[in-house]
Amino acid sequence: MRWNLKTNSLIVCGLVALLWWVFEFAKHARALAGVVPFGDDPYDAVGSYAVMAAGGLAVIALLRAFRPYRDEGRPSRRDEMYLIRTQIAVCFVMLVNLASDGVALLRHPELWLHARSRALLLTLLLGSGCMALTVLWLVRCSQERRVSTLALLQSRGFLALVAGMIFLGVYPEHWIHIMWVHLATVLLGAVIVCLPVGWLVESLVPDVGDQDEAADHGWLRRYAWPLALLAGLTFGVMAFVSEATESGGGARVQHASSLVKVMMVASVFIALGAGGLLIAYRLLRKPLGLGA
Repeated sequence: MRWNLKTNSLIVCGLVALLWWVFEFAKHARALAGVVPFGDDPYDAVGSYAVMAAGGLAVIALLRAFRPYRDEGRPSRRDEMYLIRTQIAVCFVMLVNLASDGVALLRHPELWLHARSRALLLTLLLGSGCMALTVLWLVRCSQERRVSTLALLQSRGFLALVAGMIFLGVYPEHWIHIMWVHLATVLLGAVIVCLPVGWLVESLVPDVGDQDEAADHGWLRRYAWPLALLAGLTFGVMAFVSEATESGGGARVQHASSLVKVMMVASVFIALGAGGLLIAYRLLRKPLGLGA
């Protein structure tokens, strides 16, 4: 694999670390307590799935950049195409999450517009956006054949992004007090993140037209769905542990006074993690060449 593609994969991992840090800091920093309008669903669901998806895609980008290849150690054009798409997908995931945060800011200006920590909040979001756009530009420089960025405005991916933001803008937030609606809303967060991203990377990085196999072969292709399920279960467990151990015990966990209730809350987190990752895999597997 070309050295610049390997370097870009490492940079993308740094971008994911920034996304995770901003997500956690915005939720838990005392300076932003009561100021952040995207700490609740549906915006929090979008952010959670964005962190999960970006983390998984960064790992895939690393594996594709540094793994050995069969054809005299050289990747095919399609291998490089899928790697570049994966790197760009991480940038788009972060930008979709920031767009969701922007919708929350517009819907609740009373929370942050006159707050003392307003500058800190805007610096975090604008700084993250600039970093994502910079990395996106850097990855695009590694493309042999580039598509005009303006072409994205006419793509179905951009329309899906706009539709997702409109949904967040008009969503009746009191609906999350209805359990089944809340759970469905959380899973929709995965769709809002991954549907436009899959289509956007296809528009920005066209198929090279080679008929060789995709970047992943053999057992990985055969067990793609079980691996996606395992990753989702793992993320669900991690989300529950994070919620349960944060300051105050976690809003959703601290009311579960008995072991049975704790187990029920844990099962919800794990199920949503698994469901969200399966949705993400279903939407991204073809654009990113992630298996059958």
